[in-house]
Amino acid sequence: MSFKRPIHLLLVSSTGGHLKQLYELKNFWERYERTWVTFNIANGSSLLKDEKQVVWANYPTNFPNLPNNVKNTFLALKMLLSGKYTHVISTGAGVGVPYIWLGWLLSPFLKTKTIFIDSLTRTSGISFSMKLVYFFSHIRLTQWPENTRKYTRLLYKGKVL
Repeated sequence: MSFKRPIHLLLVSSTGGHLKQLYELKNFWERYERTWVTFNIANGSSLLKDEKQVVWANYPTNFPNLPNNVKNTFLALKMLLSGKYTHVISTGAGVGVPYIWLGWLLSPFLKTKTIFIDSLTRTSGISFSMKLVYFFSHIRLTQWPENTRKYTRLLYKGKVL
């Protein structure tokens, strides 16, 4: 007899357009237990004001800000090792990368699935974040069918917005 955990989503994104795109998938995620990870700036606190479980990541995470990236990696590790998340879903940008990497790396033990959705703005080619998670995620989605020709591991299932 196998034990099946209830679905618990870990939804991770930067604020702004990344968060807006993830939020637009509400018809999907609203039926599951979920925890959000984003920044406590801009649309982060206002868009998620009615959500029960929100974790504020360290900001900014642009490439030169190594201390915040390290802190966010340890935050991701702590959250994932709790074992309660079945899926890690991110629309980027930098804050999502350690969650996808660690979710993928720990998936044989934690039974998590990782899904990265590239930005709608990436009409040709993929984002830097997608390049970082391309080989280290279970499902990689693009919002433009043309991108699947060059990047054969990408799936196109439509646009978010």
